[in-house]
Amino acid sequence: MLQVFDAEKVKADVIDIDAEFSKLKISVSESIMNIIKAVDSGDMIDDMTFTDRFGVKLYLSELSTGCKAAICVELMPDKIIDLQECGLNARDAVFNYCENGKILLHDFGVTIVDAHTRKSPIIYAERTFTIDSFNEDVL
Repeated sequence: MLQVFDAEKVKADVIDIDAEFSKLKISVSESIMNIIKAVDSGDMIDDMTFTDRFGVKLYLSELSTGCKAAICVELMPDKIIDLQECGLNARDAVFNYCENGKILLHDFGVTIVDAHTRKSPIIYAERTFTIDSFNEDVL
């Protein structure tokens, strides 16, 4: 399940996304490939590289901060990841492709785009949501 926390009430465990991302051991997986595709329009090649939207081969360290944050959520499910530096596409990728994890949101005013891939519930304020009910009741 994905747990959502309000930045006005909780502190994040991870604020410096780039520093935490640099410590991760990344393996090719469907969820990581989906995140890279959704956020940076890229295709993961292996555990070190991806091709960007222009077909240029780059290192994973060159992914956007939002993409790195979404990957941190996926690979560090026990830590609260601060999404303040993420764009809406990265935030939406977290909601659509990260089945487990903890995130800190700062802005609750913009609806999540639902890719209809979420299988597990979203937990916020001790209540359980789908993306649709989260959009309707929280955002």
